[in-house]
This record gives sequence, structure tokens and C-alpha cells, in this order.
Amino acid sequence: MLEIVDFRARTLNLSSIQVSWAIAPTPEDVLDYRFQVLRAEGPEGPWQEMTGPFVDRYLFLDNFPEPFNFGRPLHYRLRVQHAVTLAVKEFGPALVDEEPDLIALEVRRHWDVTLYELNGRRCWLFPARTFGTTCKACYDKITQRVTASRCEQCYGTGYARGFHHPVEMWMKVDPTPKLNNATGAVVSQLGATRAYLGAFPRVKQKDLIVEPNNRRWRVASVESTERLRAILHQAITLVECAPGDIEMDVPVVVSDLETLALAAERNYKYRLTV
Repeated sequence: MLEIVDFRARTLNLSSIQVSWAIAPTPEDVLDYRFQVLRAEGPEGPWQEMTGPFVDRYLFLDNFPEPFNFGRPLHYRLRVQHAVTLAVKEFGPALVDEEPDLIALEVRRHWDVTLYELNGRRCWLFPARTFGTTCKACYDKITQRVTASRCEQCYGTGYARGFHHPVEMWMKVDPTPKLNNATGAVVSQLGATRAYLGAFPRVKQKDLIVEPNNRRWRVASVESTERLRAILHQAITLVECAPGDIEMDVPVVVSDLETLALAAERNYKYRLTV
């Protein structure tokens, strides 16, 4: 049975709560397991099923908490079932933490509206896997490190399939400085820039961001503005993926991303309401 770690719930705004989790490194195939999110007003239930069973997804966006009840304690549980043996194990409950005050929520809303309506560009975030089934081709279990830089099974992450499912996002991107880096007889063009996005989705180093023209960026660093420890927005440094980088081998069909439907479990795609 998989071991769930970092099971958390965060408030995004007055009408959205993000539930996320991770699994400890395991030789088992995570595709053999089904996840289901449950919600209750108390830690002992009664529990309401918020989703149907889904596979290989680690983020749930609850867009339907009762309105005008900010501050009401909501608890979430995660149900994990093995598809073959039908063994079931539940984790939690997780109580919503990092509660932003009304000022923080309003700042987040302004950021979201500005990016969505004015200066944001629609992109897709592919979160790099940091947990799950370890790569059988290049992951050293003793040193817990990747032993190959161009592994097409994990794309350099050390975990099978490399990246999680895409998340739609809006971000403002600065113009890219045009610089050359000369190292001996080799001249390479550096493509690094800054970008800005709201509190969702949370971005980390090594994540992959894809633009509609299939321009790809690797996240190099992340900074955030906070109010009372609640994140308001994120400023990230991006490095453009060049031809030959392993990230360019990640199979991405932009036309499919543009028509990406909102999943039945209301997950992986932030739908802004203004």
C-alpha cells in the first residue's frame, strides 16, 4: 500500500480550497492505485465524497465550499484503493491551514483578475514529480540520485513519467534578454527571464511551463510575497529549454491542452470566476 505524505489543505480565496498530497518513493506502480477525496465539517465526519476515483493525480481544487462561511472549519480525507486487491486505506483528516485574512484574499483576487483580463498569458504548468514510482532506468536507490542526464523514462526527475498532469495557469512574462555565452569555441544563447503569477498553482524548481507556441521554460527559482504567511503572488525565474534539452522530449500536444476539459473531480485546472 502506498504511504501518503504532506497531505494538506489550503485556502485560495473565498470560494476555493486546494487539497494536495504526495506519496513516499516506492517501487510499486502508482497507476495501480485509485484516489478519492472526502470532505466534512468535523474531523470525525460524516464524510461527503467530493470526487470519483481517479489515477495518478495529487491535487484537488474544491470550488464549491458553502458561500459566506469563511473561517468555517473544513476537513478533508484521502481514500486510497489498490485496483487489484481492492485494499483500502484512508489518510487525514487535513484541516485547512495558512488561513489568509480578507485583505490577503482581496489581493489574490486582484492578481487573478489582472492576469486573466489584462497582462497574463495562458500557459500550462507541468509539475515535476518528486515522489512516486522511482525510475527503473536511471535511479540509484543507494545514493537516491539520478545517474543519467537524458533519461526518456523520467526526463531527469528520477521518477517514472517525469511530470504530473498539466495545470492551466495565467502568468505575466518579462521580455527575454538576448545574451550570448561564449565558452571556448562554443557559443550558446542564454534565455532567462522573470515571470509573475498568483497564488495558484504553486510552482517549484524544475517544473516545466509550456506556452501556446510550444515555447518551454524550466523553473529555476521561486519567490513569493506573503501576508501573515499566506502567499499573495509568486515571482519566478525561468530558463528557456533549448533544442537538445530533455524537457523538449516531453510529449506535449498544444492543441490538446487548449481544449483540455475540466476533469469530473474539478481538478488540475483553475477556472477563474469574475
